[in-house]
Amino acid sequence: MKVMHRYAMSWNALVWSGAITDGRLKMSHDFDCPYCEAPFEVCHDDGHGYEEGVLHHDHCRSCGKHFTFTTSISFYFEPEKADCLNDGQHIWKTRRTYPVEFTRMKCQTCGEERHPTTEEMAAVVAARR
Repeated sequence: MKVMHRYAMSWNALVWSGAITDGRLKMSHDFDCPYCEAPFEVCHDDGHGYEEGVLHHDHCRSCGKHFTFTTSISFYFEPEKADCLNDGQHIWKTRRTYPVEFTRMKCQTCGEERHPTTEEMAAVVAARR
């Protein structure tokens, strides 16, 4: 399962969501002020505004009026083919570690990890010289 940051969406999802209308990505803000409709970005530096089920208080920096808001968190999932989980071949890549003895191989498709074979480990050691 791949959970993406809210701005790390596929091109199709961005178009579908309305964030892309004319081929350009619109800059986002959290919401519009309920009084003056100025774009409003919640300052999350201290964790403010993240907790669900809480009535948060804030004020607009444009009109100076106070308002409340609630937070709703959603997830976006983007499925990808994983042929290696369906009798296909894994695409193994070396994970760089220090010391080299802790090197692991990781499949670029499904994320599975394993110890390198003797031949793979010899190639890793030779490449680091």
